[in-house]
Amino acid sequence: MQTVSLLSFIFLEVSVTPVLLQNIPSYVQLCKRNDPKLSECFINSVNTIRPYLIKGIPEMDLPQGEPLYYFNATANLDAEQAALVVKVWNQQADGLMNFDLKSVNIDLDNAKCTFDIFFPNARLQGEYSFQGKLFLFEIDTSGYYKLNSTGISANTKFVGRYHTKKGKQHIEFDEVSMKLEVGDAQIYFTNLINGNEQLTATVNQAVNENIHTFINELRPIIEETLAGFVKMYINAVFRLFPVNTLFPSE
Repeated sequence: MQTVSLLSFIFLEVSVTPVLLQNIPSYVQLCKRNDPKLSECFINSVNTIRPYLIKGIPEMDLPQGEPLYYFNATANLDAEQAALVVKVWNQQADGLMNFDLKSVNIDLDNAKCTFDIFFPNARLQGEYSFQGKLFLFEIDTSGYYKLNSTGISANTKFVGRYHTKKGKQHIEFDEVSMKLEVGDAQIYFTNLINGNEQLTATVNQAVNENIHTFINELRPIIEETLAGFVKMYINAVFRLFPVNTLFPSE
């Protein structure tokens, strides 16, 4: 889960030899566009740049990665155990910088990219509201949630298009999609049953006993939220820098 300023950076390419370019920090290394080992270069360079991702890189419109603040979202769940209108806001994620970039496939000619990332753990928290039915309870409530998850795999796909800006070729990514798989998770909601702490504890226990079903129901809202975040920040970077600056030919 979004995850993510690291997801926004993962498309900022970097190479084996540091290249100092105007507006790009000297510690950012650029991968050569025609490098036959472009994917390997990219993975190694992302690992090198990881410490800077934690604080963010303002010169490249990249926000801080720890903690990561991300979008509000709304979803309608229609399942046997949870028929709810769910809203989440003021969300924060921690642990996303401890990632393992497993594979990358970059197709600059067609403005496409796919990568697979593994997160050993991630911690999400924020505010929520539920309206509808959860297990046997009719609820209309709001409060705070905390989610601890482990063994998260994220497959993210980008589809973009070229356009010309001030005589330079830029990419705009119109489609960003994400598929998440979560190994295990625990979640806690405050005030699930308005003002009744005992029932809130009981329902939280039931949710965690069925955590994989619950996470599967929440998956669309999580994937949509994080994909939207990634799309906004990646496009911000590619609007600043033309493709030949991020991926020089020589």
